[in-house]
Amino acid sequence: MLWWAVLILGVAGNAWDIAGLRAKFPDPGATMPDPVNRHPEGDMAQRRAYDWANAHLPHRAILQHNPAQLYRIFDFGLYSRNRVALADGAANLFGASAAMAQARLDAIQPVFERPLPPAQISRIARANHIDYLIFADIDPVWKGADGPPPALSCLYRNARTCIV
Repeated sequence: MLWWAVLILGVAGNAWDIAGLRAKFPDPGATMPDPVNRHPEGDMAQRRAYDWANAHLPHRAILQHNPAQLYRIFDFGLYSRNRVALADGAANLFGASAAMAQARLDAIQPVFERPLPPAQISRIARANHIDYLIFADIDPVWKGADGPPPALSCLYRNARTCIV
């Protein structure tokens, strides 16, 4: 009798899950996210840059993207074996406090926001243990110069990304 009760309960639970999934309508008040792939050409260019980094940069090197970008498909260097100094402004997943993440964001962000002298970029990178920077066409400094920061030479470059 117990076996039949458990079987019926299991089948009923699955049937309810199936019916519940079919009967659920989207919440009209919810905001739908924008498409993930907003800039497919730029995303593919970044993917190629990360592929190059995987093949040519030291495994332990820190490869830093712009952590202030909200809609960057490759946050956290997901397609790279290299770590980042800061993934994004809410990078307290592994124990960093919000204040520590904000302090690092404030330190790194100017490199991607406006043209800086190479010596200052180098100082900021060294102070944050960054070995390489990856600039993309969605970064404000790229948009302002219509390319990567002009004072820097790229180790890798394609039409939409540059690794310095």
